[in-house]
Amino acid sequence: MSKEVAKAESKEVATEVQTSTGSFSAGVDASDIIIPKILLMQAISKLVEAEKAKQGDFIHSLDEVVVGAKEDRPVEFITLGMYKTLQTFENDNYVKTEPLTVENTNLAYEEVIAGVKINRTKTMNYYVIRPDDVENMSVFPMVITFKRTSLKGGKKLATKLMMLEEFGAEIHAKTFKLVAKAEEGEKGKYYVMDVLDGRKTTEVETKHAIKWATKLQTTEVKVHDADEETKTEASVNNVSNEDIPF
Repeated sequence: MSKEVAKAESKEVATEVQTSTGSFSAGVDASDIIIPKILLMQAISKLVEAEKAKQGDFIHSLDEVVVGAKEDRPVEFITLGMYKTLQTFENDNYVKTEPLTVENTNLAYEEVIAGVKINRTKTMNYYVIRPDDVENMSVFPMVITFKRTSLKGGKKLATKLMMLEEFGAEIHAKTFKLVAKAEEGEKGKYYVMDVLDGRKTTEVETKHAIKWATKLQTTEVKVHDADEETKTEASVNNVSNEDIPF
């Protein structure tokens, strides 16, 4: 074979097009998708300032649409798993998000190093699916993050999930409701996330929950946030005793 022919053949790359008649997901890897978050809007949130949402609304982080609001329009969800992270800020500017480990869990929440003010925030992040999406044939995992004033809500959910396991049930055996409750602080009104009990999941909902929980256990995914994107490795059913608020 001549060098000219070899050079020409090297430009021909076989491609497999994903069509409606085959499995589209077979040609998609983790880097091609982003897991959206359910975000709680505060008075200083960008979408509130842009008048696209109201304080106390829950927003789909990718679509930027309202999926719930305050206590009168809760977001019903089914839990798939949980992971914890540590967010770091320098002089009030976001720097990074990293997995919470034994090495960094005891770092000071606030300190000054070489004149730089460092703040750290622990978060509890839950992979969930919404029953509404199951009904609309658009089911896809999302992430709910509990941190700062809402961290208590994350620990409350962890407690409820462990109670399910104590009775031999899986964490996706029932739904929960995410609500936003108003609180008053030095700078005015703000909202915190809380979790209420829901109902038993249906057979169809359970099927989708098991499917996505299995995928998350074996896949490194990228989770989206309105301000930053972070990579996390899913860890399902890893609620520990330290997450229980007593």
